[in-house]
Amino acid sequence: MGRLKALSRRQLELQKSHRSRVLKKQLLDACSIHDYQTTRKQARKLGTTLLFHDSNTYMEWKQSRTACTLAYSGALGSGKTVLLANIVDDLYLQQDSTTRVAYFFCRYDSPASMTARTILGCLARQLIQDHPDINALITDIDPDNPLSIDHVSALIEKVSTMPIHFVLDGFDDCSPVTQQDLVSSLQNLQRSIPLLVCIATRVQGDIFINTGAPSIHHLSAHMPIPNPDIDVYISNEVKEQLNLGNLIVRDDRLVEIIKTTLRSQANGMFLWVQLQIVCLSCMENDHDMREALKDLPSGLSETYCRLLKRHDKSRYRRLLFELILVTLEPLTLTQLEHALSVEPGNTLYNPAKLLNCIDKVIRSCAGMVLVDEEEETARFVHQSARQFLMSPAYDKQIDEYKAQTTMAEIVLTYLNYSLFETRITARRPATALTIGKLPAAMLKEMMPSGFKLLQRLKSSTSKSIEPDTVGSRPLSSAEFKGYAEAYWDIHLTYVQPSALCMKLLNEAITKQRLNLHVAHNLLTSIKRAMDNRGTQLLSVLLKQDLDDEDRKKAFKHAAQLNDTDVIDVVVEHYLNHGTEYILVEAITNDCPAMWKALLKYDPVLNQPKFEFNASYEAMGRLTPLMFAVQSRSFRMIETLLECPGVCRSQKSEIMQLTPLEFAVARGSSRAVRLLTSGFIFREWKDHESLWDTALRTFMQATNAKRSAKQFEIIQILVDNGCYNTYFTPDWRPEKAPYGRTPLMAAAENGLHSVVKLLLDFDDSNVNAQLRCWIPLQTGGTMVGPVHVGQPARPPNIITMYQETAWELARTPEIKSLLEQHGGRFGPRRAG
Repeated sequence: MGRLKALSRRQLELQKSHRSRVLKKQLLDACSIHDYQTTRKQARKLGTTLLFHDSNTYMEWKQSRTACTLAYSGALGSGKTVLLANIVDDLYLQQDSTTRVAYFFCRYDSPASMTARTILGCLARQLIQDHPDINALITDIDPDNPLSIDHVSALIEKVSTMPIHFVLDGFDDCSPVTQQDLVSSLQNLQRSIPLLVCIATRVQGDIFINTGAPSIHHLSAHMPIPNPDIDVYISNEVKEQLNLGNLIVRDDRLVEIIKTTLRSQANGMFLWVQLQIVCLSCMENDHDMREALKDLPSGLSETYCRLLKRHDKSRYRRLLFELILVTLEPLTLTQLEHALSVEPGNTLYNPAKLLNCIDKVIRSCAGMVLVDEEEETARFVHQSARQFLMSPAYDKQIDEYKAQTTMAEIVLTYLNYSLFETRITARRPATALTIGKLPAAMLKEMMPSGFKLLQRLKSSTSKSIEPDTVGSRPLSSAEFKGYAEAYWDIHLTYVQPSALCMKLLNEAITKQRLNLHVAHNLLTSIKRAMDNRGTQLLSVLLKQDLDDEDRKKAFKHAAQLNDTDVIDVVVEHYLNHGTEYILVEAITNDCPAMWKALLKYDPVLNQPKFEFNASYEAMGRLTPLMFAVQSRSFRMIETLLECPGVCRSQKSEIMQLTPLEFAVARGSSRAVRLLTSGFIFREWKDHESLWDTALRTFMQATNAKRSAKQFEIIQILVDNGCYNTYFTPDWRPEKAPYGRTPLMAAAENGLHSVVKLLLDFDDSNVNAQLRCWIPLQTGGTMVGPVHVGQPARPPNIITMYQETAWELARTPEIKSLLEQHGGRFGPRRAG
């Protein structure tokens, strides 16, 4: 028996542990699923620096126990990213049980990484990772609703019990809106927790200083010019390229000239140095190198121009630039080979057109595209390269809109390939990378050696080309298909889809190439189309079948965006569901724009013959105005009140309450204020019912807070003219439940202003007493109070009169006020 109990306890412990792990993963994923680690690892591999070790400013920031911001400023390519990557290492090495460390490195080629929500979400994830009590944090998590920035910030505050060092790189690459949102959120956190932020920027961190947060300590540091690390970097880089055979010179004295010239003109820019060495290595003799050294370009744009002119062109180079420019995540070499081989519009897959080796195309990019040795992905060497290609400085300037259109056409063409059921054995050599060792103690901020790619080309052995064959295994997501399936809809929303795009999209949907009805894929694509205002794509997607739950989510998402064009498309599509259906969604989501779109497509609504005052089944047998009150849709209340024929005094079929009475009964002071605005109470046909509802609800309040809220409603009615004319006598003591008058309720709950209002109106019953029944045959035991509307007292029952309002008063001030109107103790008596 004991063994069974032990096994049972063990089983329960395992179940509890499993549930805890599941909850933790749900919470971490709710914060962010973005891969924040890889980018920092890549930056750390670029080099080592100890610049910050001897910095008093850095040590002051590092040792601070209160909120503080340190901003490192420097020019493009000056080593800021590598510096921050090394700072993260230093913080981790020095971390103890009294501090926490977190970081985020933005990627200019990853739009998802450059949003305030992603950055704060990753900060929260790192802090929550080791938090001991996950159950205390997950109570408010809703799987259907992503966490907002405010919710994420609240989580960060909740888990932050010690100083947090947060290193943020790439701030300048974010949009101005994102920068402002991020600064606002971080400084709000700094006001409540000891958050120590370290950022890299080109503008001395002014945005952090000039945002109205004087209580937060701000520090600044500059990348030194000349940078003491640049000499080591130049020497090691030149030596490495000589050893690799990429840089070839006949005169050994030229090597020293190269080093000296680069040192004198570098101005602390490591990227500039790297690109000059790439350019020099393309030259075929010492004379050309010497001439080039006499006239080195002063900036990065001129450097890029010279590089592209000196390298052999490839007919795929421009297309490669375009794809890398607009890709939503770094593409692998294999994915790029497939994408570059696509002929937009031709859905017949021809493996003979697949690139044999993408290395030649990358080499033609003259060091502006680099390959990550771990992920085998291609990206621009630096954000400046991306900007250059889209600027007039490039004689073949790339238009981002056209590049997006090209990508959309390639993606849709690829998805429409008829041979996706089988695997294509491509005629291509292996693309394994051969990477030389990284030199130690040097800064390489924006790119590993551009010549490692050349080394890889030279060291690769020739491969035999197999004949075209078709296998039987399905194409895997390792090829371009995985990317195409994940992002086709986003690329389509970035442009006004071309005729070819729409043709390919309809074909893909017809042939079920997009798997729209798997795991809410259709809803996800619809939301993406809404987010990017892709109305043409949205129109196509809405023609597919959404289940009821997803349809409601789509309406909710459109209402939250509140974009007129998006809402027009949604409303027009669902007109066939009926006016009542869309009206329910407009009210539920408090979206006047949805209502206005409905008016545009259904002009009958503007005419008095539409039954605004009828009760609708879909609204719980309420009128539209009452349904808006119930839904707390205050903007829709205002909108409906402007419609012709809407009656505020029309009672619903089931509840027999007017919208105003309904709002009073629900205790919605805001709705009452809206419904009484501009209303003439002399025209009210059933004023007694309104006051009956108002006072009854007030009297039923269970605490002072609710009583005060209900009195606010009474005050609104009074302020709008209902008090003087129609404060009815129906609440005299003999009519009140238990004999408990509004005056008693106000006095007992300590509501001085309510007591004064009631006494000023009528103080004739100031000394009314509570009542209860006592049956004679039970020997005088009290059995209950008199109820409102009781026609007559039962036989053998007597009524006992008890406390007055003066006796029930909570405060001396109220007692004094009652005494001024004759309030006093009530004698106990039977009647």
